[in-house]
Amino acid sequence: MFKDEWKATCYLIGITIGAGVIALPYVFSQAGFLLGTVELIIAWAIVLLLTLALGEIVLRTKENHEVSGLIELYLGKKAKNFMAGITIIYIYGAILAYGLGLGEAIHGIFGIDKFVSSIVLFLLLSAIVYFGLKSVTKAEVILTPFIFFIIFAIFLFSYNHISVQNYTMPNISNILLPLGPFFFALMGFWCVPDMKRILRDKRSLRKTIILGVTIPAIAYLLFAAVVVGVTGDKTTEVFSVGLAEYVGQGVGKLLSAFTFFSIATSFIGLGFSLKEMFCEDYHCTRNVSWLAAFLIPFILLFVVRNGFATVISLTGAYATVFVAGMTLAMFYKAKKKGRRKPEFILQLPKSIAVLIVLFTIIVAVYTMWKYAFTI
Repeated sequence: MFKDEWKATCYLIGITIGAGVIALPYVFSQAGFLLGTVELIIAWAIVLLLTLALGEIVLRTKENHEVSGLIELYLGKKAKNFMAGITIIYIYGAILAYGLGLGEAIHGIFGIDKFVSSIVLFLLLSAIVYFGLKSVTKAEVILTPFIFFIIFAIFLFSYNHISVQNYTMPNISNILLPLGPFFFALMGFWCVPDMKRILRDKRSLRKTIILGVTIPAIAYLLFAAVVVGVTGDKTTEVFSVGLAEYVGQGVGKLLSAFTFFSIATSFIGLGFSLKEMFCEDYHCTRNVSWLAAFLIPFILLFVVRNGFATVISLTGAYATVFVAGMTLAMFYKAKKKGRRKPEFILQLPKSIAVLIVLFTIIVAVYTMWKYAFTI
């Protein structure tokens, strides 16, 4: 049983930890480390509740369904199609952010112009997706343990550069700024239906969800603490670019290479998933599916003036509003319509659910207001 629990926990961690981690030190530095820590805890609590709610939903459902199937079962086909549209917009935002981040990473390694690097690498990686090299996406799962190794390596090379003064007082003008990226970086709950299939003892689902959401949050906090402790208010949107000035160009290039690899695998994984969605769910041809997945983010590369962290902030903030609303609506429907007794029951009053949705709306509106004139 322990093997199942470990596998399910690692699966959720692997899905959760991705390229979003790269922007977290920057948003910590923008809000002040102490305020950022408080907001990471808030984001962790909200994502944990949503993930546990989805856990109860899948346990109340006799059949096995992915999230889209659960939405259709409990909220109807229109809700499923609406959420599919939100998912497409979310992935477009992520692919755009990754394209911008790739340019930053290559600039950090070779000094090549960021915009040119973004365009060339976007085309190269989208071509990889076109030719169907699905096995490349497995690198994202393999990469996960190296996040913890990178945290240790950064500390090893930079601990003597850490300054307590860099853990600045809160910057109230950026009070809600980190929440969009935090939601983006913590939201891996799409794999909960698969975790149910992995676990023979379904009672373990609650424990594995708690561990799978909490471990990435702790890793993010340690990671940001080390980077911000060194670079302070000079923390860059892609952390390795600014950190290189303190740890030396050799180590900096290695960190930029890690950054490039983590963004590239996330880009390929999401791009492949979106191409397959157009192909299988909407019965598009291979060429049309590929164009539908990449053409809009590619065009936006020429339009968006700001960088990696900005796009992730907007994507994470707005996607979370709909994810929270849909999940909580399903949660209360499943309590009435579910045909199976769940192995755990989440006590979540409707008043708390309403506050969660309202809070995510406030974060989304604030994020748009903050970046309205910078995109």
